[in-house]
Formats: sequence, C-alpha cells, structure tokens
Amino acid sequence: MVPWTMPPINGPLMATGWDWRAAVWSAVELLLAGAMYFPFFKVAEKQMLVKEANDTNE
Repeated sequence: MVPWTMPPINGPLMATGWDWRAAVWSAVELLLAGAMYFPFFKVAEKQMLVKEANDTNE
C-alpha cells in the first residue's frame, strides 16, 4: 500500500513492486501532460506581458 502523497514517479514504482516500466510510464505521462499544457501557459504568459506593458505605459 503506497500513500497517495507519494511523488508521481516514485509512487507507481513502489506500487508495482519496483517494476521499472511503471516509473518510465509515469515519466512519459508527465511529459505528455506538460506538452499538452505548454501552449496554454504560453498564451497566459503573453497576456500577462501585454497587461504589464499596458500598466507601465499608463
């Protein structure tokens, strides 16, 4: 039984009895999630830079 607070790569690794494939799959999932969220973070960053530029010009 692994606590739910275990970090993403270590948790599946321990839950599967130290099967290395679980750690690799967890890392792949983290990379996929980061790739999916990245465009949204870039849009938010661009909006914040425009807002910051407008605030400094006023």
